Amino acid sequence: MTPKGGDAMVSVIVNLAEVMAERGIKDAELAERCRLDSTMIQKIRTHQRLPSLRTLAKIACALDVPLDRLVTIKPGNGDVSLSA
Repeated sequence: MTPKGGDAMVSVIVNLAEVMAERGIKDAELAERCRLDSTMIQKIRTHQRLPSLRTLAKIACALDVPLDRLVTIKPGNGDVSLSA
């Protein structure tokens, strides 16, 4: 399934999954830390929902990572995209 946002969104999801795995955090715990509904986190991670920049900032804060850890501009590319 290709999510809304295409490859850029896939990169955000991959980055989010990596950070959550590194910290051993599950969807429900992240949702509680962000004060978001756990179904929203699940939908983001399963390509069903495109998070807003505000939501990504809440997630980054809850994971104690800079926003650019989740959203990074790929160097050497004329297109603005998101990558690991």
